[in-house]
Amino acid sequence: MLGGGEGSYTMRMASSFPRKNLGLCIVKGVSTKYKDREKSINQVAECIHSAVKHKKGNYLVYCSSYLYMQDILTAFEEYNHYYDILVQSQEMSEELKEDFLQSFQADRAKTMLGFAVMGGMFSEGIDLTGDKLSGAIIVGVGLPQLCLERDIIMEYFDKQKGTGFDYAYKFPGINKVQQAAGRVIRTEQDKGIVVLIDDRFNQEGYKKLYPKEWEGYAVANNINRLEEYIAYFWKT
Repeated sequence: MLGGGEGSYTMRMASSFPRKNLGLCIVKGVSTKYKDREKSINQVAECIHSAVKHKKGNYLVYCSSYLYMQDILTAFEEYNHYYDILVQSQEMSEELKEDFLQSFQADRAKTMLGFAVMGGMFSEGIDLTGDKLSGAIIVGVGLPQLCLERDIIMEYFDKQKGTGFDYAYKFPGINKVQQAAGRVIRTEQDKGIVVLIDDRFNQEGYKKLYPKEWEGYAVANNINRLEEYIAYFWKT
């Protein structure tokens, strides 16, 4: 898309961060597709609770839209007394953004969850190093909302390559997912978890897009397996 074609020179460098410091787990059996959200919303809330309860710390929960985030927050209310909760709003001044980030302190007495939107101000360009951030829970594959511009892109690449949906929706979505996941490991000493909640994360069409440093991820078929993996990761 940037002008490089077949035969262009490319280079891929290995990550300098120790792979063992990233606990990456895909949760199967949960669909966050729009048509399934109402029936899966309680599963999503339970997954979030199960992912963060094994280690006191600060976590970011990334959702695909503000509306879906509000639905998740409503379903999560039964767990609220365990945590301090922060929520990204649609209109945040620089001062409010800074207040949000300053809340991520390593010495908090209680686990804190910051709910944010993928592709927004808290999913790229921020560094919460060390114990300021213990993990990220990413709900959904980040597909952009349907719109005329995306449909024009899809039509073009369908004609050119037969893969219009990938270029218009899937690739931008997985970019947002990777940006959000990238908040967790910012230095060679950082250690944390990334939990990907959606059946589609385990599909070949998505797995082939994952960066090399994600190799060796775990797959949890249910909540119990997720808890076992997270508990084991923090013990090792």
